[in-house]
Amino acid sequence: MNDQRKWTIRSKPLLKTEQNEGLRISLLGGFQLRQGDESFGPERFRLHKACSLVKLLALAPHCRLPRDQLLEWLWPDGEPQASTNSLHQALRSARQVLETLEPPCYIHLEDETLTLHSVLELWVDVEAFEAAAVQARQSKDASLFQAALNRAAVNAAEAVLVGDQYKNDILGAQGVGMKAMLIDRLDQLTNITDCPRLRTLTEVVNHLV
Repeated sequence: MNDQRKWTIRSKPLLKTEQNEGLRISLLGGFQLRQGDESFGPERFRLHKACSLVKLLALAPHCRLPRDQLLEWLWPDGEPQASTNSLHQALRSARQVLETLEPPCYIHLEDETLTLHSVLELWVDVEAFEAAAVQARQSKDASLFQAALNRAAVNAAEAVLVGDQYKNDILGAQGVGMKAMLIDRLDQLTNITDCPRLRTLTEVVNHLV
């Protein structure tokens, strides 16, 4: 199903890692959208799946995901036609919220891909944190992990770092009070006992309690 709407917005969302006057999406420590003086959470969305749709798009690179990927994640056991109908309902519900913002935001469906757009800049705290964490890793300065938390406006207790370098990733994150998990795909680092060791990223959810 093609989206027949006419669009006058940018072909790509502008992503920034600094706070700005555009739409701010917070995912760390709780889901919240903020634009100007308006701020709201999941309660604004009529359908739970509409809220989940916005979250998934915000987490995706360039806020863009294939339609089939969203169907698989949101309705993994659904019948194809029923899942497609449910996606369209969630999309309408999400648009009803986003397009009432001033200025409005949009979810664009084109070529079987959904993209979250903002007329102004779009800021996502996860992206801001990841950018700052990369800088902290590269500099090997543990204090920059705290700077990453400050930039994303979250507390250390609300963040989890998953890395493959014990000294630079794990110790740096633990030094500012973050929970850290070490990627150990071959299960060889048995001497590491002060953090969970993961063979695959799918094991992360087992330690999020």
